[in-house]
Amino acid sequence: MRVCTLDKEDNMMFTMMHMLQIDYIDPMIKEGQVYYMELYEV
Repeated sequence: MRVCTLDKEDNMMFTMMHMLQIDYIDPMIKEGQVYYMELYEV
């Protein structure tokens, strides 16, 4: 899987998805920068 970084704009768009998948991204959050495992293609 690829680890992608989201910019502020993308972050706002994927915030809900991240909240729903917090279990997956919680350990991936570093210094306010949101990293998410690309389980789905964007």
